[in-house]
Amino acid sequence: MSVPVDAFDGRNLVFVDEGHKGSGGEAWRKYRDTLGATGFTFEYSATFGQALSAARNDPLTAEYGKCIVFDYSYRYFYGDGYGKDFRILNLKDETHADTTDVLLLGNLLSFYEQVRLYEEHFEFLRPYNLEKPLLGVCG
Repeated sequence: MSVPVDAFDGRNLVFVDEGHKGSGGEAWRKYRDTLGATGFTFEYSATFGQALSAARNDPLTAEYGKCIVFDYSYRYFYGDGYGKDFRILNLKDETHADTTDVLLLGNLLSFYEQVRLYEEHFEFLRPYNLEKPLLGVCG
């Protein structure tokens, strides 16, 4: 099911995570601008400083650079405990080893499915400027 963007008419509050990563996508930008036209768009990024320093000097980069209210780079974001590490707290010690294998298998299958869908439907996803899925590995 999909809902047309026009159905969200009014004073919307739009939260955009890592908006600079998808900023080149035409469809994404159009939806974001339409949703926030009469409301407020709050964009946040833990990696914007790094992205800005690696980016080319174009109008979109300049626009995002002017909108920074608070620079909370990933180093501090992660150090403050907001990173993507995880712990499963409701596992009993005696079942931990078996459950870990099942969770790892589920994670790998989910990643495989995401990559396969990305590759099979790349042309459909292109306007959204989505990147190929990544698999994070904790050591």
